[in-house]
Amino acid sequence: MQHLLNAAMLGLTIIMVSVVAHASSSLPTPENGTLRIASWNLLDLWHEPNVALNKVSENESTRARSATELRRLQQHAKALKSDVIALQGVGTPQAVRRLFPAREFLMIFSQQLAARLGKDKRALSDPRHRQTYTAIVVRKKKGLRLMRRTHLRNMAAPLHAKNSQQSQMAVGALVRVGRKTFWVVSTMLDGNCVQQSNTD
Repeated sequence: MQHLLNAAMLGLTIIMVSVVAHASSSLPTPENGTLRIASWNLLDLWHEPNVALNKVSENESTRARSATELRRLQQHAKALKSDVIALQGVGTPQAVRRLFPAREFLMIFSQQLAARLGKDKRALSDPRHRQTYTAIVVRKKKGLRLMRRTHLRNMAAPLHAKNSQQSQMAVGALVRVGRKTFWVVSTMLDGNCVQQSNTD
C-alpha cells in the first residue's frame, strides 16, 4: 500500500521562495519572510474511496484509492505546510477539499469542468466520460492574499487518450506577499514533452 502512496507523490515539487520583507501593519509578510510553494500531481484523484476516476476501456480503469490511502494523502498534504499548492490530476473540487479543507485554503478549480458539464452531464457521473483537471489552493493566512485568478486555455496539454480531443486548461493565481506580487500557474505538461526534448 505504501508504494501506491509513493506513486501518487511522484509529481510533488516544493519551492522555497524568499520574500523581501517590507514593514506593513495591514499586510505583514509570512513568518521568516519565506513563502512555501508546492506543485503536486495527484494522478487521477477522485473524492470517493474505492472508486476509480476514469474507465479507460472495458478492462482498464485508473487506480481507485482506498479510504486508508485517502487518509494518508490528507496527512501528507498537512505535512507539506505549504502556502500555495499547484495541483494536477484531480477529478473534482471535492477531491481537492479532501486534502485542503475550505476552512484553511482558498481554491481555484479549472473552469473546464463546468464547461464540460454544460455540454455533457455524464462528465462526473460516468467514469467513461470523466477527466482530470488542474487547481491551485492558497492558504488563508495573515500576510498572504489571493489577488486574482485566471484560466489559461492556450496552455492546455493533451489528456490520457493519445487521440483525445480533450485537454487540461491551466489555472493561475496572482498572489501578494507584503509588497511582492507574482503569478503561480498550475499546468499539466504533455508526456510527449520529455520525448521531444530528448530529440532536440
